[in-house]
Amino acid sequence: MKLRTQITILTVAILTSLPSAFGQDKEVKMVPQQQEQATDVSNQELQQFANVYKKVQTENQKVQQKVVKMIGNEGLDVKRYQELAQASKNPKKEVDASEEEQAKVNKINKKIQTIQMKFQKRVGTMIKDEGLTQQRYQEVYQAIQADADLQKKFGELVKG
Repeated sequence: MKLRTQITILTVAILTSLPSAFGQDKEVKMVPQQQEQATDVSNQELQQFANVYKKVQTENQKVQQKVVKMIGNEGLDVKRYQELAQASKNPKKEVDASEEEQAKVNKINKKIQTIQMKFQKRVGTMIKDEGLTQQRYQEVYQAIQADADLQKKFGELVKG
């Protein structure tokens, strides 16, 4: 697996615990009636959403680099960290790991939690700075997911 792919996988793993930062609030998913309702999204709101999305992508790249560097500073490579981290979450998966490696993984995981919290706060600030509320950001996200035309417009805005 190439390093870039490893970084992407790692970032996805890191960021999946940030659902509200990307408009995927679990509470909203539990209420399917809201997804069925058409949400009117103005061009301005779509532009605001796209602006946040682009900023999040840029910030995401910085987070990727920071996490990869942090893992290296702890004495593990990304592939080994992923292997150990996945094994710690899946009791059926067995991996030979020394106590030292487990301690490193635990230390890295704590640091990643801190990075996640800071990232989530930054995303919240980005949303607010663009003139949207968290709730409206989530509504726009859901509308884009449900509407092919909005998806197309959003894609064009992101590509710029």
